[in-house]
Parts: sequence; structure tokens; C-alpha cells
Amino acid sequence: MTERDANSIMIKTTSFYIVTLAFLLLSGCMASKPITQSETSMTMQQIYDAHFVNLEYDANEFVFTRSSEDTSESAQAIKDQVEQTFPTLKNPFLVMYVFPSLNTEDGTPVPGYWTTFPLYDKVEFALPGEEEYSGDID
Repeated sequence: MTERDANSIMIKTTSFYIVTLAFLLLSGCMASKPITQSETSMTMQQIYDAHFVNLEYDANEFVFTRSSEDTSESAQAIKDQVEQTFPTLKNPFLVMYVFPSLNTEDGTPVPGYWTTFPLYDKVEFALPGEEEYSGDID
């Protein structure tokens, strides 16, 4: 047997071992057990519906906001009075789309959704007599 024949046999043997090892490793990834959901897990439609409960779309500002639970006239009057007494300076909202993903805790799907967040970290209140900047130079 020549040296060339020995190298050829060595290459074929090594290739056989590599293919066999790859087959064994990949066959371990095949599961015969069916994937089942627990009785407490939610469907995709239930997750989506739960996320968008009490959301209202404001077309003027292009944002989704949570609707307040208390919509009575007295609550609205108190809210208006507070907003007049303590006006806030402009803090534009940024709109961001969060792509669908899987929950890291239990692997349940989270649907894609739009969210908003303020540009600045904290809310700044106007001083008494201070006017809000409207963007006009005049």
C-alpha cells in the first residue's frame, strides 16, 4: 500500500466519522414529544386583546393613551383645574413600534405594538406667568 492510498483511506475514515458525529448531534435535536401549551397560557388573540384594553387613539398627536377609569364630570373638572394651575412645558412624545417577540419568562408570544414615550426624562412645570412656547418667533 502506498502513501497516497493510506492518505485516501485516512481522509475517507475521517470524513465518515465527521458525518456520523454530525448526524448523531443533529438527531438529538429532533423531539418526538409534542409541544403542548399549559392550560393557563393565553392564546395570541387573548394577549393582543389584553394589551389594547382601554387604549384611545389621539389623531391630533398620533399617540395611543390609556383611557382613565374615572370619567365623571367631577373628576374631569378636577383634572382641568390641576392642568390650569400647574401647566407643563412642551415635552413631545416619540412614537415607536415594538416588533413581535417572545416573552423571556415563559416563551409566550408578545404581539407587535405602537408605544409612545416623552422626549425628556421628567416633566417640567411652567412658572407662574410663564407662557408655553408655541414655536412662533413673533
